[in-house]
Amino acid sequence: MRGIKYIGCIILIGVGIYTALFFREETKKQEIKEKEIQLYEKKKIEDTDVLGMIEIVKTNKKSLIKKGNVNTIIAQNQVASMTQNLDIKQTIFLAGHSIPSVFGDLHQSQIGDRIILLIQEKVYHYTIESIRTVRTDDFTPLEAEYKYPQLVLITCTNRSSIRLLVFAKLTDD
Repeated sequence: MRGIKYIGCIILIGVGIYTALFFREETKKQEIKEKEIQLYEKKKIEDTDVLGMIEIVKTNKKSLIKKGNVNTIIAQNQVASMTQNLDIKQTIFLAGHSIPSVFGDLHQSQIGDRIILLIQEKVYHYTIESIRTVRTDDFTPLEAEYKYPQLVLITCTNRSSIRLLVFAKLTDD
């Protein structure tokens, strides 16, 4: 019985250490992200992989949009451009984690909510038109022909086999 208590204590200590390290790493990622956003807004960022910035208006959440290895960018709690560029004349696909500092708020988004893209010092306003959930192996919404270019935001859900897709239309605002 004593041995089980010691093993339990060791497991508990291990979990505590892992949790502390995880939160320290996440805090570090958030600090880097906030610093990069400040530099971008002051037009002083030197990272050539930064394509622009996205803001979810309802919650005032901002994230830089980067090109490069999508998995690496998402792991840094940033937003990745799936097409590696931001051309409003084409459909733009952006992916990010469903965490509070990135796309976590998308789950509460509603049709009509607004999104802002800042691309090369120009501001573009989008309005959410539809929200869908799809299986991770269903690429038809991403391969579809659209009547006009859209902004498509992609994030995970609490089910590993399901993704949330948010479709937004460019507005004149």
